[in-house]
Amino acid sequence: MIKEISNFVEKIDENYFTDGLNPSAGLHIWIRLNDEGKIQEFKYWLIKKNTKKEEVEKYSEFGIRDYYSNWLSNNKTMDIGGDGKKMQILSANPFSIFFTKSSLDNGQIFLKIPVYYDNLLNLKTYNEKLKFSDDELNRVILIKNFLINNLKEKLNDIPLLKELQNKEKIKIYFDENIESVKKAYERYLANKLFLVDNDELNITITENEKEIKYGIIAFLSTLGEAKKPFLTHQTTNFKIINRFETTYHRNAFKFRKLLENKKLPNPLPIFIDEDEMFNKRVVELYNKDGVLSFHQIIHRLIEDYKRDLSNYYLIFWNRKGGLTIHDVDFVPLFKFKLDNFFITNHFLKEGFKGKIENVFQFESEIVHRIFSNVLIQKSKEDKTSKERKISYRYFDEIDYNSKFMTKTTHINVLKYRKSFYDFIYKSKTNAITSLMFNQLMLSTIIDDIKHHNNKSGYSTTDYNIREKLNIYFSLNKNFGGENMGSKIQPLQEKLKRLLTEPDVHIESDEEFAFYAGQLVYYIIYQSEASNKTHALMEPYITKNDPELFKFTIARGIDQYKHKLPFGTKKFQKLASEVLGWQTETKIKDVLPLFLAGYFSNSLLFESSK
Repeated sequence: MIKEISNFVEKIDENYFTDGLNPSAGLHIWIRLNDEGKIQEFKYWLIKKNTKKEEVEKYSEFGIRDYYSNWLSNNKTMDIGGDGKKMQILSANPFSIFFTKSSLDNGQIFLKIPVYYDNLLNLKTYNEKLKFSDDELNRVILIKNFLINNLKEKLNDIPLLKELQNKEKIKIYFDENIESVKKAYERYLANKLFLVDNDELNITITENEKEIKYGIIAFLSTLGEAKKPFLTHQTTNFKIINRFETTYHRNAFKFRKLLENKKLPNPLPIFIDEDEMFNKRVVELYNKDGVLSFHQIIHRLIEDYKRDLSNYYLIFWNRKGGLTIHDVDFVPLFKFKLDNFFITNHFLKEGFKGKIENVFQFESEIVHRIFSNVLIQKSKEDKTSKERKISYRYFDEIDYNSKFMTKTTHINVLKYRKSFYDFIYKSKTNAITSLMFNQLMLSTIIDDIKHHNNKSGYSTTDYNIREKLNIYFSLNKNFGGENMGSKIQPLQEKLKRLLTEPDVHIESDEEFAFYAGQLVYYIIYQSEASNKTHALMEPYITKNDPELFKFTIARGIDQYKHKLPFGTKKFQKLASEVLGWQTETKIKDVLPLFLAGYFSNSLLFESSK
């Protein structure tokens, strides 16, 4: 996959890597020297997180030069050797120098300046194009001498230094040609990009009379087997799996910077397509002002090419706590549109209904509701833009918080989110099985019933419960289960006849479950509790044995007998039919239809007419 990443990076316009980059917080100093090493321009700005671009004259310039100056890691520093402690200078470019306030206060920075420049000038030149010209070399020496002889005095003239904390950075940029700055950084990268500078692990091969160095790519690689055994390959008998030449190392580094600077969508599709026009269009979308989301890119490509997309690597990454790649997979075919996904209002008079056109609508409208705004998180509508920010938490660290979720919801999110991610983003139609969907929907609906109008902690509404029931009964067939929605109307029609015709009786366990739901709703309706909720259903749905279930119904009738209309033929008929039905089927096997009966319109309240 390194090859595909490298090809992808090479198609991106060079300016895109630095466009719009913000300089990091700290004291930024701009210096221009004449040919004698005397100061022509000396300016400085203290940049904080809330500093606006228009407040700093060199704001964009600092962002670009920052990109071409930072070291790769703390084991690739350029101040190793000589006097003083290492890791005092945090940059890797002779035309800039970065250090912390504490390194200035303890004087270590002045010991390290000569070492820093000696190391930079002694870097090997692997490519003639990266060799410094005489003018560039003279400028580097001029800057070195200025820093050794004049830096301390000039810094003492800056009153803003007193506002810096010990760990805050001071960044000095010299006004030199940006192409020289880039060249200097390329020299550093050519020497330090490899994971290790070790002739035993890196190899040099002569190709076409030219020596080419091959080594281990540093991007998300490690050699710390002794301390991190779970990061090692367990089925190989060799230490190094592959090596790459410098071009791949450089492109992997640039790819990493794109991710770290949030200049690519998440998840990120990298297409493997031979069609040049298609590739050109993809790169155009990546290079747009403002990073388009994965959803926006897919929408644009489908609108342009009127077909399903295929052959791409999908990378889900995260920057929190350092760059992490959570998931990498190859998607041979992405199916955007969904077939026969309809939501029918079985349990609500008004609510979300209609056709689910595509996987993104399924994610936004259905998955968001199934997981109670925990997995697909929609914020409140912004008063200015009238838009709602959406967070996709497929790989986030999600801690349990009783204010925003129940324990069941928390467990379900962690248990099922990868399956929904694979179904939506990779078109793995078997990722969500019938058993999985059934268990998920039943557990979340029952959990909502238990927390209906809860006065302490997380609470759900009658609307939430009915909405999830609609999803369950409408979509169960789409994941390999029964067409449960088609059973409701026949059961209701049969119940109408059962309540009015003496010769009509219960004939199946499904009828028994549905009609028991109608009866239990009628019993609970008689409750005089101040906080009457669906949670009163819990004693019934926790009984799996049919005889215990019927016994609980009988106790409910006995509890409210003073309010129940025993003289009413409909109630008496329904109670006798439910309590008299004999079955060995466990209640959990017919629980969906019991819930359907409970939340359907109660026919016991309808007039005979």
